[in-house]
Order: sequence, then structure tokens, then C-alpha cells
Amino acid sequence: QAMEPINLMTGVAKTGLSMLPKGLPARLYKSAAKFPTGIDVKQGMGTQTELAETALKHKLLPSEKGVLQLIDYDKALGAKIGGLIDEATASGKSIPKSKVFRYLKDARRETGGVRIGAKTSKAQIDKIAKELNEQMKQIKGDSLTPRQLQDLKISAQKAAKWEPGIVKETGTEQASKAVAKAAKEGVEDLVPDAAAINRELAELKQLQKPLTQAASRIERRDLMGIGAPIKVGAAADVAGAPGAAIGALGAMTEAKKAQIAVKLKELQNMGLGNLIDQNLLESLTKMGLFQAGREE
Repeated sequence: QAMEPINLMTGVAKTGLSMLPKGLPARLYKSAAKFPTGIDVKQGMGTQTELAETALKHKLLPSEKGVLQLIDYDKALGAKIGGLIDEATASGKSIPKSKVFRYLKDARRETGGVRIGAKTSKAQIDKIAKELNEQMKQIKGDSLTPRQLQDLKISAQKAAKWEPGIVKETGTEQASKAVAKAAKEGVEDLVPDAAAINRELAELKQLQKPLTQAASRIERRDLMGIGAPIKVGAAADVAGAPGAAIGALGAMTEAKKAQIAVKLKELQNMGLGNLIDQNLLESLTKMGLFQAGREE
């Protein structure tokens, strides 16, 4: 039982003795996944904490299974919003065609001023606007259905070649992102719950690349390295059972840290995460000592 992180947590909240910091699950998960920092975070990857919280919310481990679960969840959300869009389209909802142009002026203005390539960028934006206008003329009526808006959004996102962590600067990509944004907002205006689903899809999109990278790095590693007995023993000498538990966490590999982080977050969501049972500390200690014996 001490060897399994899921079983490790079953005694929580019976005789709570220590406060569990609210941010501990995310810190453990970040320690395990080692998400990217620096410029990648600034350019749309999300902070390490945001990525960890997304993974914890969906119980996604940094493993091959976790990545496959993320992909399945993404597909399920896509199917859900697709069904809502089809229902709204069948009910006759629509918005004026003119709304898909609403952010192109902003894109054109942002390319102005004293900038290298400003003339080329403006020409590219104007070309996209002209092509979109011609396309709108070919569609019957003066409005677009939710399905038409969704199709436009997807095509515009592909044209923008958007990817978390990468900033696109060309006029074509700026214009495509502007059209995608307008179409997305049009769908959300017409379809209840679409905004919440889109936010969740965006979170998963941000997480996919760093989670895949983390999974490929830590997959197939053992529970503890050869240094585990030393870390656990030293901590126990200094601080007894609680210290040994902390030592065990320090010696633990990323895969097990992530598993414990997910379970702790689950207990927090259940309203049990403000307490740690003494049994947990003892179990962690035993886990470390057991591993020490096995390594020897």
C-alpha cells in the first residue's frame, strides 16, 4: 500500500495534524514535469503554474497515457461544441456577415508606424480582406450561421499557423488571427456554453506540447534512484518521520511526484485537502525505507 500513491492518500483527513499548502499539488507537478520557462511562457505557452493547474484539473499525468487522455479529452470537447453549433444552426441563429471583418482594421493599424515591412504587411492584410469580402458575396443572404462561423474560424486558425509559444508577425498571419477571433466571438454570441468550452480547449492546446515533452523525458523511469536511501535516511536523522517523508519526496522520480500531485489536488477538490494524516507521513517514510532495502 505504501508503494502506491493512490493508496498513500486514503487515510487523509481522519486525524489531520498538519496543514497542506494550497499550492503544493501544483508545485509537486511542476517539479515533476519541468515545464519550459522564459520566452516560451511570455509568448503564449502559459506559466508553469497555469500548465500544472490545467493538468491537475483534468488528472493528466506526464506520461504516454496522460498525453493520449489529453487528446481524447480534446476530441470530446470538440465533438461537444460541434453538436451545440449544429443545434444552434438548425434553430436558425445567425449574425451579420460584416462582423467577421471587425478586427481587420485593428490588424492593419497595428502594422503601421515606422516598422520594417509595414507596407508589405498592410498589403497582405488588404489581400485577405478582399478575398474574404469576395467569399462573403458568394454566400446567400446577409448573415452567417454558427456552423459557417465555426468553419471560418478553423480555416483562419490554420492559415495563421498558430502555435503556443510562437508569435507570428506577417500581415497574412495577423489578418488570419483577426478573422479567427471575430468568427470565434460570433460563435460564442450565438451558442450558449461555447465560450467555456473554447477556454478549456485553449488550455489543453497550450498544455499538449509541454506535456508531451515531459512525458517523453520521464517515461519508463523507476520510482526512486540510487540516491533515495541516502536522502531518506539523512532527513530522518534530522527530523524524524516527517523529515523522512520529505526526504522520500525529494528522492522520488518525476512520475511518482506527478501521481501524488494529482491525488492531492483531487482531495483538495473534495474538501479534504487542508489536512494531512500522520499515516501519510508514516507511509512515505516506510516507502523510502522499503526502497532502501530493495536497492541494497
